[in-house]
Amino acid sequence: MSEEKLPKGWKKTILGKVTSWSSGGTPNRGVSHYYNGRIPWIKTGDLNDGVLYESSEFISDEGLKNSSAKLFPKGSIAMAMYGATIGKTAIFGIEASTNQACAVAKPSDLINHKFLFYFLKSQKKEFVEKGKGGAQPNISLTVIKNHLINLPSIPEQQRIVEKLNTIFGHLDVLREKLDRIPVLLKNFRKQVLIKAVTGELTGDLEIVDYFILESSITIGNEIQVKPKKWRWCMLTELARLESGHTPRKSCEDYWEKGNVPWISLQDIRSAHGKVINDTKYMPNQKGIENSSARMLPAGTVCFSRDISVGFSTIMGREMATSQHFANWICGENLSNKFLLYAFMASRDYLIGEGKGTTVGTIYMPALKQMHILLPPLDIQNEIVKQLDTLFDLADKIESQYQSLKAKINQMPQAILAKAFRGELVGQEVKDYVRETGEVIMAAEDFLEYNISIKNKNI
Repeated sequence: MSEEKLPKGWKKTILGKVTSWSSGGTPNRGVSHYYNGRIPWIKTGDLNDGVLYESSEFISDEGLKNSSAKLFPKGSIAMAMYGATIGKTAIFGIEASTNQACAVAKPSDLINHKFLFYFLKSQKKEFVEKGKGGAQPNISLTVIKNHLINLPSIPEQQRIVEKLNTIFGHLDVLREKLDRIPVLLKNFRKQVLIKAVTGELTGDLEIVDYFILESSITIGNEIQVKPKKWRWCMLTELARLESGHTPRKSCEDYWEKGNVPWISLQDIRSAHGKVINDTKYMPNQKGIENSSARMLPAGTVCFSRDISVGFSTIMGREMATSQHFANWICGENLSNKFLLYAFMASRDYLIGEGKGTTVGTIYMPALKQMHILLPPLDIQNEIVKQLDTLFDLADKIESQYQSLKAKINQMPQAILAKAFRGELVGQEVKDYVRETGEVIMAAEDFLEYNISIKNKNI
């Protein structure tokens, strides 16, 4: 910004003229009594872009005396000068020392220390761009001291600081509210799944209040209670069980120019609860033919039986899988989407049934003993329809949450940039904060309402 475009009463200067700067030091590591003393010793990893009250290490008075380390007063501002943390800042809420990787500005009569703190935060990108060196770029005290700053009067600095404090306080409240959304979404999906596949969602449940089913798939017919018209069935009577296999990885001929979709553990977490059409690794047809892997039809339900126990997906086209999966080809009396949802709802139970000390595994004999709580096909389809609708709504909320989170995370830099150009008005920020808060409240209300619904059709 040129001088003539500065707001009235502002001036352009450099950081070295408004406050004193120095760096810290590291006492000799070979002298044990230089450490574990009473003096907080700040390193770049301790800087928290806020007010700092704790350090990860302490040095002794002797360590301070016999090194280039210095003791800085409360209110000093430290900024990282090295590596990936360049530009990271903190205000000292305590009297402390630092290592040599921190540049420290002492409080000054020429600049409000909180104004300086906010300014340094606004300049992080610029300081990173000034970094010199290869793998570990750095900036020097000289670079920092010569960095330009647009400086208003002390009263104007205080006014800007007060406004920024208010705005960032609002943003902190919004972040706290936003942090609730993923937890609510997780609980919502879990509880709605359980309600759906145990008869609660469609109002079919006729079980005494003190007994609530928490799994619709068991190993062995262990639960005798069931909703009216529903029955416990062996899964192998409703679907054909197929295993998977991995073509030999050491044989390049089996993987060169591979075009056969092959589900592995690298795919399952992102595909959980969805239809999968593409896989990370693909063998070729020769690899499939020279292994125990089988090509399975579209619609097959794939259940991870070890390592990532319980994660499940549906094949969107003909595919094969690794040996980590139990694959179910559903017959005419079992909806594959209903089976997928039943596996998802029963995941906690099935994890608990895994055998092995290091990695829980559900072995083939146990898979053959799986029972599923099965409603008539028309009710299965109705449950799938309702769950699809509810999960679509939840996905929209999650997408909205991600968008809001990204916007809120970007807001501080945009606000700071305006503040140090003298353009901070605040009303547009207040409007955005209000709008964002309303969206978050609507999402919370939707999720909490639907989670609370019991014994009624949604």
